[in-house]
Amino acid sequence: MVIGHIYAASGYPYFSVNALAFGLDVCHSGVDLFFVLSGFCLYYPLTKQGSRRDWASFFRRRARRLGPPYYAALAGVVLLPFVIAPFAQRFGLATHTPSWPGWHQIWPHLTLLHTFFTDTFFGLNGPFWSLGIE
Repeated sequence: MVIGHIYAASGYPYFSVNALAFGLDVCHSGVDLFFVLSGFCLYYPLTKQGSRRDWASFFRRRARRLGPPYYAALAGVVLLPFVIAPFAQRFGLATHTPSWPGWHQIWPHLTLLHTFFTDTFFGLNGPFWSLGIE
């Protein structure tokens, strides 16, 4: 999958060997496979004989487990440029000061609704797109 991401980031260059390009393009199916397997693993315990399907409890546990690391990563994405920029400017590696993301980027990510809007889908951090779906 890493090679598939590098291939995508390089603009999908043309290869004279079509099999190589096809193999790299198929790497996108890893995300679909992940969604299917994680959905199965999350739902399987609820299928046991006699288990009670308590959806409210399920979503509370899921929010308790995933919320803190997500919000910590979100804070890092928003705040880290302000920590790194002074050092980068000091050594001549950066020429501009970072700016705060707009509220139109922040509130959809805080509420996990960023996948519903085209301008926030990959907004603050590209990999966050999957969290709104998961």
